[in-house]
Amino acid sequence: MRQPRDDPAPPAAAPRAWGAARPIGACAVTRPSRAWPTVVAVSPQAVPPPHAATVPPTPKRPPRRRFLCAAFASGLGMAAPGLQACEFQTGWLRVTHPWTRATADGADSAVLCMRIDEVAQDDRLIHAQSPVAAGAEMVTASGPQRIDLPLLAGSTLEMHEDGLHLRLTGLRHGLQAGREYPLTLEFERSGLLLARLSVDFTAMRFR
Repeated sequence: MRQPRDDPAPPAAAPRAWGAARPIGACAVTRPSRAWPTVVAVSPQAVPPPHAATVPPTPKRPPRRRFLCAAFASGLGMAAPGLQACEFQTGWLRVTHPWTRATADGADSAVLCMRIDEVAQDDRLIHAQSPVAAGAEMVTASGPQRIDLPLLAGSTLEMHEDGLHLRLTGLRHGLQAGREYPLTLEFERSGLLLARLSVDFTAMRFR
């Protein structure tokens, strides 16, 4: 019977010194490649800034002065005489509720009334103008004349249809009831005062 042959064990491979050449035919060890992060260019316009969030606009409340003017123009001033009228202030005096009556198309003039009080120093009303008319004049017991109205300190002046008042001349169109139009008053010392002319249904009476 054949005895098994004892083959000698293969000699162990000697460790390769650092930097030594790799044996020919040896298998190269595949190392996994390092994964580098991918950089993606993003346009600045593609990412909205934090403060670009859409905020709904806050509704604006109508100015108190405009509300009061509309109340008087719609006749509420006659229904509630105690309601405060439109007021326009300069440094030296106050003008309260300039008003006129509605006119038909083709009318040439319109009465302009108001109240002037809280006069701190002597002054004088010398001019009035509005885009709805070509000019303005003062009407007294003597008839129409150029606007030259003295205002004494501490005095109160009330203009009415049946007394002293101003008159708009050369109307460019009819004045509609409930509307209001720009009005500029010029005083000798107080300067220009920007006001609003209300078109009332009935005559305005001050208390």
